[in-house]
Amino acid sequence: MKSTIIAVFLCMIFTGIFSQNMQKIDSLHNELIMEKEDTVRVRLLNDLSAEYAYGNKEKALQYANQALELSNEILDAEGKGNSLNSIANVYYQHGEFQLARKNFQEAMDVFNELGDKLSVAKGYYYIGSVYFKEGAYEQVIDYMERANGLYDEVGFKQGIAGGLNMLGWVYNIQGYHDKAIVIFEEAHEVAIASGDKRILARVVNSMGQIYRGLGKYDLAIQHFEESYEISAELGDEINMSYTLNTLGAIYDDIGEYPKALETYERSLNLAEEIGSKSMIGRSLDNISIVYLNLSEYAKAMEYAQQAIEIAVEINDDRLTADGYMSLGIANAYNGEYEAAINYYTKGKVIYEKLKINIKVATCLNNIGSVYENQGKINEALENYKDALAIREMLGTKTGLANGLNNVGSIYSRLGNYQASLEYLNRAMAVSEETGNQSEKAHALFQIGIVNSKMGNMRASKQYLSGSLDIARQIGEKEMIRRALANLSSLSAETGNYREAYRYHVQFSEVHDSIYNEQKSKQLQELEQKYQSEAKQHQIEIQQANLDKQKLELEQQKIWKIALMIGVVLVLIVLGLVVNAFTQKRSENRKISALNQQITEKNNLLEQHIEELKITLENLQETQVQLIQSEKLAALGSLVAGVAHEINTPVGISVTAASSLVEETDRMADHYKHNRISRAEFKDYLNTTSQTAKLILSNMERTATMVQSFKQVSVDQSTEQQRTFKLKEYSEDVIRSLYPRLKGKKIKIDLDMDEKLEMNSYPGAFSQILTNLVLNSLVHGFDGKDQGSITLKARQDKKALLLEYSDDGRGIEPEMQDRIFEPFFTTDKKVGTGLGMHIVYNLVTQKLKGKITYSSKPGEGVIFLIKVHN
Repeated sequence: MKSTIIAVFLCMIFTGIFSQNMQKIDSLHNELIMEKEDTVRVRLLNDLSAEYAYGNKEKALQYANQALELSNEILDAEGKGNSLNSIANVYYQHGEFQLARKNFQEAMDVFNELGDKLSVAKGYYYIGSVYFKEGAYEQVIDYMERANGLYDEVGFKQGIAGGLNMLGWVYNIQGYHDKAIVIFEEAHEVAIASGDKRILARVVNSMGQIYRGLGKYDLAIQHFEESYEISAELGDEINMSYTLNTLGAIYDDIGEYPKALETYERSLNLAEEIGSKSMIGRSLDNISIVYLNLSEYAKAMEYAQQAIEIAVEINDDRLTADGYMSLGIANAYNGEYEAAINYYTKGKVIYEKLKINIKVATCLNNIGSVYENQGKINEALENYKDALAIREMLGTKTGLANGLNNVGSIYSRLGNYQASLEYLNRAMAVSEETGNQSEKAHALFQIGIVNSKMGNMRASKQYLSGSLDIARQIGEKEMIRRALANLSSLSAETGNYREAYRYHVQFSEVHDSIYNEQKSKQLQELEQKYQSEAKQHQIEIQQANLDKQKLELEQQKIWKIALMIGVVLVLIVLGLVVNAFTQKRSENRKISALNQQITEKNNLLEQHIEELKITLENLQETQVQLIQSEKLAALGSLVAGVAHEINTPVGISVTAASSLVEETDRMADHYKHNRISRAEFKDYLNTTSQTAKLILSNMERTATMVQSFKQVSVDQSTEQQRTFKLKEYSEDVIRSLYPRLKGKKIKIDLDMDEKLEMNSYPGAFSQILTNLVLNSLVHGFDGKDQGSITLKARQDKKALLLEYSDDGRGIEPEMQDRIFEPFFTTDKKVGTGLGMHIVYNLVTQKLKGKITYSSKPGEGVIFLIKVHN
């Protein structure tokens, strides 16, 4: 996206955005026909060339060459220089940079002979812009400094601001962000001093772009909004549309995709209003990128294809190539690898023609990524290295660390560890120079993996730990997860099981966090979709009712008018009755038409209601799937908790057994050499007895927990009905929750007869009790150090009555009617809002029972459950 915006920025440098204003073109034609003064005709011909420059190369060159011939004929040196600039501008817009540079140079020579320093300065600026498009950044810096030197001599502050703005982009692309910021700030000051708000808006926009690249999104948004306000004040709709595109890119970067779509659509609407096909195409391509991020690949490809069609229509090769890139990404994500490579290759060919080498490198890098996903390692390496070579040739630091990491990773997979380390160490050095912590963490991680493969375990651990530290600093959870997983395995391989266990626990926490975030995001998206569709249907129903009311009012109004006309006609002239009758028939036809519209509206309303029913059925089906997912997640949490609990007694038993073996070996050695004393043997017997008791007690504890876990986990994963003792089974469930209760002063009492049996679904009962206890822990005892939970049960004829209560915070009155609703939770950070909804469904549907509750703030909650037994 960054390079896309650079391209649009360069277009704006020369002529804003090159939409063909046909009204202006017609006006210029008329002026040209009427004008007799040749010098004015030269200017009009050049103006016509500028209007056609972006869309119709042949016409643009035709008018510019006519202007050049006429200026030579009348010996108008200034007109000749302007005509040469017009010709150069046409070549520039169509990617013929060598011809553009040649004509800009000839124009500058003409102005130099005239002593026109301002026009010479603009010539330097134009040539520098051509070098910018070619990626020749040293030449850009040279020509921009020459231009600014002359601008300073003639006091043309707008030109200085524009030159500084270009220099800022050069340093930004090369990865020297701090220097770029300093230059942009200087350009900002000069633009303010110049009083030219157009150049000020563009400099402010450039500053927003660099802050976006550095991840400082608040500052970026602030600058984009300022640029938009300035452009709106000037009525510069082109820059308003362009700024909305850049602002939309920010929301895309930070994952606010609905807001990004809304902003891009505003840009699209504005571009359509002013007829700028270039900006229409750019907006469509940006919308395509948002749909890529939303994994809606069909929509992404649809918008990218529309952007390409417009690009072809206006001969915008750059936009065409960008559209191919979007199609390539969509197909790659969709697993259509051959199609992806085909589109990337098409884009690369165009970028090569335009000599936009940085984008050629991006295409090669993407092709390499596709080959790597296909397992074609050698092809991937070839493309990664070609991309890297281009970046090194350009001298840019942007993307360089990523390219080095890609090549290093491939060499690691091929077993060429020496070459891998060479590239990865270079990647780390570049990332340290540019301050790219993410690429540095990636390089350290890969170096750690290579050292592990080479058997250098200590070095591997050092690099992996460094990668972990950086990943934690920048909050890159996926890298944290991978580093912890490898550190855990590495520690286990070196025999440090305690450290391996510690890393594994941290890995599990991060892994669960990533999983929960993904699940929460999916739930939020589902909830938003549900709310949005429900709201839309409600609006449509309301609109249909309003339309119906409006039609009825129209009917009444028509009848009143007809009646009044009839009365007036009767009072005035009896002979006009015929005309009144005719008019009444006409009104009746209108009424019939209105009635027909009402019928159609009613049919449409019924259709919408049917669609809403289908949507609700789909949501209910999705809800069932989510409930099943929640149950499986709870079972996974149970497994992890029990594994953690049995680790301690098993560890103690292993240690004790090891000590017993050592003591026995020592006694056997004494026996072999006849050195056993009575005191030593007595100590040995005492030690053996104590150790055996320790092992036995811990193994019994482990067996108890495993037996409880086995029964509860089997019941949770199956749905078989059986008879079980309620208190004993409840104790097993509570015991499986001990990891969640550890460290909390929560007392749980089971008030029920030990002989009380229940013939039902133990898995459902386990899920109900688990969710109630977890609900108390998360919400009821939030902010409290201690508390108590009580579960009572009694038989009442053929029904079983269960009473669950806690003395926690209770439920606020405004929330009491919603606790069984799906997705409702008082704290989305720790809950999904499905726990109590699952309890309600299990009681009412699975167990065919009823559940009620009562609560007051600060006095806890009581749940009453009645099921058939």
